[in-house]
Amino acid sequence: MKERIARAKQALPNGYCGLPLVQSCPHPNACLSCENFLTDSSFRDIHQQQLTHTQTLRERAKQNENVRLVELLDQDEQSLRRILDGLDALDADNAQQPPSASIDVIELASSRDAKRPGKRS
Repeated sequence: MKERIARAKQALPNGYCGLPLVQSCPHPNACLSCENFLTDSSFRDIHQQQLTHTQTLRERAKQNENVRLVELLDQDEQSLRRILDGLDALDADNAQQPPSASIDVIELASSRDAKRPGKRS
């Protein structure tokens, strides 16, 4: 319980930041590839829209021969595809579980943190 209270549940447009309150993020606006980024199927449409928008921007950057922007957008696209694939896997797992079993993203992050070596309580 103490671990849960100490966790921030900062809302993002496409999920939640599970970074503990006592830590600050060194990468603002880089949530897609952050290990503390938490999301679930309720944000699927936003992720899909962001993927479509990212692909459009990447094509425009390619046409303008902006190599660095293409590289950055490729990374974002890979992250979004990984997120959407993960949501598909979670949805498939949830379809096999009883309806009363739900995933608590904060609980999931807490258990992940507890398994990390060198984690202080």
